[in-house]
Amino acid sequence: MRLRHYTGFSLIELLVVMLIVAVIAAGVSLAVNPRGSSAKQINLQGERLFAQMLYAFDEALVRNQALGLAVEQDESDLQVSREYAWKRDGGVDRETKERRWLKTENPLGVHELAEEFAWSIEIEEVSLEENLDQLLNEDDEEIDPRIIFYPSGEVSEFSITITLSEEALQDDPEAINERYKITLNERGELTRYRVGVEEQ
Repeated sequence: MRLRHYTGFSLIELLVVMLIVAVIAAGVSLAVNPRGSSAKQINLQGERLFAQMLYAFDEALVRNQALGLAVEQDESDLQVSREYAWKRDGGVDRETKERRWLKTENPLGVHELAEEFAWSIEIEEVSLEENLDQLLNEDDEEIDPRIIFYPSGEVSEFSITITLSEEALQDDPEAINERYKITLNERGELTRYRVGVEEQ
């Protein structure tokens, strides 16, 4: 009697495909209609980041390894830059006794917020700018993640709001109140507030 071997996709493979499709769809939409409504553009930027966070949440659970979101500072004016990077927990260094955060590869990796957008980030009710001021005294060239996705399913408290940049608002001043927000609800679950869409 011949045994049958069933093949299929693993959960990680399905998550990777879903994230890639979401990122490609957002990129194609921006390329096809770059001058679409400001609300649509803000939502697309937010959806891209939200998809990465959902993937990081599941990845941390499946691999039993913490993932963190690190936002680099702009050395010229000490403000938050547009670049952000996902990092994975590399354990505690034996020599320094400090936790190491290692680079991740696609579909997470390093990303950049488009120029026509701006964001504000609060971590445990403290603005990221205040966190950066404290971190500037450290010798490390790279900033450790401040938003952590733990293998237990917990996420450090944070709030990210994406809006149009000041330059983009000059062309569309009516969009001043349009914003996309990602935060945690009272149950500690990832929640998004999209422009023109009720709470999810």
